[in-house]
Amino acid sequence: TIILSENPDSKIYPASTTKLSTALTALNIYPLDEELRIKQEYKEGKVMELKLDEKITIKSLVTALLVYSANDAAYTLANHHQKGESAFVEQMNLINKKYGLKNTNFTNFDGIHNENHYSTVYDLSQIARLAIKSQVVLNTVKQKEVIVEDVDKTIKHPLVSTNELLG
Repeated sequence: TIILSENPDSKIYPASTTKLSTALTALNIYPLDEELRIKQEYKEGKVMELKLDEKITIKSLVTALLVYSANDAAYTLANHHQKGESAFVEQMNLINKKYGLKNTNFTNFDGIHNENHYSTVYDLSQIARLAIKSQVVLNTVKQKEVIVEDVDKTIKHPLVSTNELLG
């Protein structure tokens, strides 16, 4: 039930809130325990500094995405799609369509500004409602600090939540 609303369908640029859809898409198409190898480092925006050839699980990448808003985790998840990054973004948009979010269009996985990458307050609230139905998302976003490790437990990424409201 909407209690108060002002311009709920006005176009806005979702920035890092995009990563909530990236996480939902990854959780929808990949098994959490699947391992992958970092094939390319990604340095744009906020990164956790994943290393070339590092082996890491989908769960660890989703954790880094939800706790730290790590763009390189988002990049790695998107590029892990068998048809590449653009197919991953298509999957993000298919989820929007499935749930009737007609005022949202994603052009990327990390929210880097693009004129055609937009949403609305209403649609973002619906994405958040979908997200909190996932036990993985719900348990992950509650964490203030986390250490994400590679598969061999030799590389550690200490991450502090970007959510200033925690605690």
